Amino acid sequence: TNTPFLMMDVLTSLIEEQGVTTSALGKLPKGVKAGIAIESLKASEFANLFIAIKQIKKTIQGISEKMIDIADNHFINKQTIMRLEKGEPDYFDVIGQAGIDARKDIDEADSLEGVIPIKKEYKVDIEVQSGLGYTEEGKKAAMMEIANYFLGLAKEGLVQPEVVKVMIQSLMETFKFGPTEEMMEALDAPTGLNQEQEAKMKLMIIEVLKDAKQAGLFDPDEEKHLAITKAGSIQAIADAKKAGAFDKPEEPEQGEQEVERIEKVEQGKDGRKTTTQTKTKVKT
Repeated sequence: TNTPFLMMDVLTSLIEEQGVTTSALGKLPKGVKAGIAIESLKASEFANLFIAIKQIKKTIQGISEKMIDIADNHFINKQTIMRLEKGEPDYFDVIGQAGIDARKDIDEADSLEGVIPIKKEYKVDIEVQSGLGYTEEGKKAAMMEIANYFLGLAKEGLVQPEVVKVMIQSLMETFKFGPTEEMMEALDAPTGLNQEQEAKMKLMIIEVLKDAKQAGLFDPDEEKHLAITKAGSIQAIADAKKAGAFDKPEEPEQGEQEVERIEKVEQGKDGRKTTTQTKTKVKT
């Protein structure tokens, strides 16, 4: 009978679905070439790998909790850990709970201020997600849609500019731009002008270059350049003066105030001195 061999074929197909994707085996259905069709196929394959994903989550969780248990018992002294936070190194110190208990016995627990303790009671939670998509093209397309959505919110003033910068960084990382950190540093650098001011400045520069070309400033005659430049400067100062650019702002008029002034007058009569006070109102 062929039943054992048929059973082996069924088990083989199940193993393939659990460990290897359909697209990697070259079993794509007809009409499935790219885009949303492949993303849908990948989503179904991801669902078929549910048991394998659950098993690997359990394995990683067990290994991680065992490493925490080892650190609890064997990290007697401080250990400095380094991690990258937005491309910059970040350092912090850890120590096992056994090291903390040992220092409490000799009254040195105060020296561990700021040190993160590691306890074997800590639990590890593992999450496996597909992210933005199952293929590189799917991730890029999803990232572009999210970026355009946040860009519209930024134009309406509903989100802060810092949110847009984070979206730009994520977009460049998804497209594997390369020097992402250098680009973000350039975006964070202060420009001193907003977009509207920069646009006006560019138009002014274009107009100045156009006028300078018509006036012949690009001719090789240097004396002519100097004379035209002086004349232009004098005319610019005269125009600015007419527009009131050099006028001091007028101070607001002060209302009339009445001030009482007290005068002391000493008079001598029969050897005695008396003091009189007179009040005078002065308008200012």
